[in-house]
Amino acid sequence: MSAIALPTENSIKGVENQGFPISTEVAPSSIEGAGNGRYAKQDVGPGEVVVQKVLVPMAEISSLLNVDKNVTFTFARAEDLEKYITLMETEGGFTRDVVLRLYEHFMYGFDKKVSCLNVSTWTINHAESAEGGLNCVVDFKGARLPDGRPAYVCRSNGIKDGAELFMDYSKFALPDFYLAYTKRHGRSKSV
Repeated sequence: MSAIALPTENSIKGVENQGFPISTEVAPSSIEGAGNGRYAKQDVGPGEVVVQKVLVPMAEISSLLNVDKNVTFTFARAEDLEKYITLMETEGGFTRDVVLRLYEHFMYGFDKKVSCLNVSTWTINHAESAEGGLNCVVDFKGARLPDGRPAYVCRSNGIKDGAELFMDYSKFALPDFYLAYTKRHGRSKSV
């Protein structure tokens, strides 16, 4: 068994320190065909932090073995994408195809400068409006944690215990280098 798990496995297994300061659980989504979703296990007031993911450039990573589960890797160029694939192959035993599928389904971005991949997936589905369930808003310009580290911070619009969490995927914006990379490798762009 690998010392590295896929980001989806970390989320489903509920590993500690995924970046959720609130109590949550992953279960089948309320949206038919959406797979899993994440549910609040407590009331969360408006403006409270739902999740915070620490941003770490892939260029600064030499090993995946001891990376915290609340990290989001940022990729600024195709070489960063290849570096992650190599580390997943050599340290995790995953095939290139598995990692490319991971990119296809879970890569995202907010600023068109870097693409992002969480060590533990958000497992938060899409909604465009409060009427449609939108209850989490990500500060996609980035924020700083109290210790100074850069992070994406997602805040509540007001969430009741037991509610599924939803964010607006239409805010995602992938960089051109990533879109060219997926085209070169015959993959879709992701969200």
